[in-house]
Amino acid sequence: MPKEAAKRGKGEFSKAAFLKITKRFKSFIKKLVVSLKPYLAYKYWPVYLLSFGLGLYLWGPSHGWQKINSWKLNAERQPPKTSSVETLRSELNRLKQQLKAEQQLKKVEPVFDPRSFSRPALGKVVQGFEWAGSQKSWRLHPGVDIGIPEDSNIIAAAAGKISKIEKTAGGRFAVTVNHGSGWESIYSELAGILVREGQAIIKGVIIGTSSPEGAHLKAAGFHFGIYHNGQPVDPKNIIEGLY
Repeated sequence: MPKEAAKRGKGEFSKAAFLKITKRFKSFIKKLVVSLKPYLAYKYWPVYLLSFGLGLYLWGPSHGWQKINSWKLNAERQPPKTSSVETLRSELNRLKQQLKAEQQLKKVEPVFDPRSFSRPALGKVVQGFEWAGSQKSWRLHPGVDIGIPEDSNIIAAAAGKISKIEKTAGGRFAVTVNHGSGWESIYSELAGILVREGQAIIKGVIIGTSSPEGAHLKAAGFHFGIYHNGQPVDPKNIIEGLY
């Protein structure tokens, strides 16, 4: 009996203590709700929702806090940004230098190889590069006269640019082609021409047509000469098999 009474008394004490604690907890919650009631107004709800969303982003599954830290690290590693004015000035200077370099490249004249000369027409050399006597005087014949049928086509011996077209006293034409590097070729005693001054030509382009026999030609054909730095050069020393 004494043991059962002791157990019953202990149970009643535990139940009374639990009820007392519960009552105090309810009283605390009630006071807390009363004290917080002004802050539960609808006007504060957007702030609470925004705070909740921000917290969920920073520490939730999306790991926003780690992303922000990585952005800071990347920003620290990047070089300092220059102003837009400095960037435009730098780009303008770069474009100026590029344009200047391109202009210098255009001014550089390609080296001409005289070995690229070939026959301007198929025909027999009727007068070569030689000294000729005339009225008790001697003069250099600065080129070769090539005999071909009248009105035959005469082609450019090498690529270049038409630098001069002249009309001779006999009503014929003389065409000068500048090949670069001081090299020029001359086609004279032409009956007609098919080019114009300033025209860029390639090797084999028709320069003009041959003339009939005349005062400066021993047979129908034309005169062909090669010059280097203003001095005549014997074409046979450059064009293999010319005569």
